[in-house]
Amino acid sequence: MSVSGSQPNMYESHRGLGAYVLPQADLICYSLGANDAATAVAAATYTTNVKNMIAHKQSRYPGGTMIVFGPAPDENNTNETNAIAIRTAASVAAFEANDPKVAYVNLGGAFDRTVSGNYASTDPTGSRIHPSDVGKRRSSRSSDVPGR
Repeated sequence: MSVSGSQPNMYESHRGLGAYVLPQADLICYSLGANDAATAVAAATYTTNVKNMIAHKQSRYPGGTMIVFGPAPDENNTNETNAIAIRTAASVAAFEANDPKVAYVNLGGAFDRTVSGNYASTDPTGSRIHPSDVGKRRSSRSSDVPGR
C-alpha cells in the first residue's frame, strides 16, 4: 500500500479512522515532513504524529520494519531551517522508540539544495521541496542511506 499525503496531521487523522490497517505489513516507510516544514508546523506537532505512527507499527506490526525518513533538502532557507527541526524530531522519535525494527534515514543532505535541477519543475521557484528524477537518483546514493 502506498498512500500519498500532505502532512502528518492528515495522515494521522486517516490512520485514527483505520485507513491504514492491513492484515500484514513487513515494511513501513514514513516519509512525511516536507510540507510541514514549508508551512511552519511546529516540530512538537510533527513529533507527536511520528511517535503515534511508530506506536501503531509496534502494536499492529511488531515484526515489521519501519523506516522514518527525514525530509529531503528544501530550496527555501526558512523552510530548510524548519526541515532541520523536523529531521531532528524524526531522528529522536526513532531513537526513543528503542526498537531495532525502527530506523531513521536522513535525506537532508541527499543533494545540493541550491541546484534547481534537483527539484521537480512543477514546484514554484524559491520554495521547491519535491525532488526531480535527478534529485531522487542523488538521494538514492546518499551516504546516509544504510548500505550505501
